[in-house]
Amino acid sequence: SVMLRWDSDSSSLEPVRSYIIAYQMRGPNANQRIKEETGITRAAHTVGSLKPYTNYTFYVIAVNSAGRSRPSR
Repeated sequence: SVMLRWDSDSSSLEPVRSYIIAYQMRGPNANQRIKEETGITRAAHTVGSLKPYTNYTFYVIAVNSAGRSRPSR
């Protein structure tokens, strides 16, 4: 598992309602399907059930009344 933490952006006119963590395995033999964990209400989250010795890319997406933000970089 991995613990992710991020700074929430309070400059938006609409408050953040929740976050989405999107992630996928990286590498030549990796499944390129993007998985999502939704309904996250704090600026920290633990993603479990990861494969050992495997590289992953993670993105954070904020959700408010206007919809989803662009994924973090």
